[in-house]
Amino acid sequence: MSVELARPSITSLRAYESARSLSTEGRVFLDANESPVSPIASLPTLNRYPEPQPRELVERLCGIYKVQKSELMVGRGSDEAIDLIVRVFCESGLDRILICPPTYGMYEISAKIQGAGIIRVPMKLDASPSLDLNGILSAIQEGVKVIFICSPNNPTGTPFSKGSLIKILEATLNRSIVVIDEAYAEFSKQESMLSEISRYPNLIVLRTLSKAWAIAGARCGVAIASPPLIELLQKVRAPYPISLPALRAILEGTTIDKQELLQNRVLELLRERELMVAELMKIPRVKYIFPSEANFLLVRFENSAPILTRMKQEGIILRDRSSEVKLEGCIRITLGTALENRSVIAELKGVLS
Repeated sequence: MSVELARPSITSLRAYESARSLSTEGRVFLDANESPVSPIASLPTLNRYPEPQPRELVERLCGIYKVQKSELMVGRGSDEAIDLIVRVFCESGLDRILICPPTYGMYEISAKIQGAGIIRVPMKLDASPSLDLNGILSAIQEGVKVIFICSPNNPTGTPFSKGSLIKILEATLNRSIVVIDEAYAEFSKQESMLSEISRYPNLIVLRTLSKAWAIAGARCGVAIASPPLIELLQKVRAPYPISLPALRAILEGTTIDKQELLQNRVLELLRERELMVAELMKIPRVKYIFPSEANFLLVRFENSAPILTRMKQEGIILRDRSSEVKLEGCIRITLGTALENRSVIAELKGVLS
């Protein structure tokens, strides 16, 4: 059982019982040392602690991701889930995580904070970027408790095949937790791994409302896994991870009509991605554009440093990725509005002409 991979101190831990985890219904609440009145009339319940896992939000997200309540935990973005996973499964100075750089930096940061070791199996970044599947399988050894794979990957935009991910899951049954971070899944043609939750007790899928849903400011993400794994994560999460103002914004931003708008927004960004690729390919000093199934493009330039400086002077902020493994000269460009994207292309052509 994958639960047995958890730190013994977490397995035996009795989770903190906050006031709202014990009781959410009543007429007069005098159990949580709250103020009896709200300071803001438009938020009459602001003086009250929210539910630890707001029922309406959990139901909404379970409907979106087609999972059961017992399979989902809501947190402050995917970053909180990443941190909790490392804390639950990695004993400081003993256990290790495995990552496939270049990839999202918080996996490594969370491991370092916890005192866990890090095994790196770099991606293959040839004509067809992919995971080094043989390298991953050979690196899986005693002490590798958690494998983090971002698909589509940040910063390359690379989706990884379901077949490859299943091979990793099969090889790590009862040995390692495999975390598939699907932050950019809505932009990808690749099938989600959510359908595999019931088959693989060592699988955790991360999803977020920060990207396609456009609710980054409210900070909301979910971990989806088998109920025993979710129970472990619930033990170590913050007592009240979702604030009432954030909850209000999230519920408003995920209504049925907003879900329809999301589809239109994603289609528009995909069209913009194609147009951006076509325009970037016309610029002589663009050496390579990584195939992307996310809402960004990773572009390798002949000399990226002066480009970044000039673009910043023009008020256009791009992300320097040149210091990461195998990404010399690379800049990540997030897709903006059509007007913003045209402005980026015009400035790049001006800088590189």
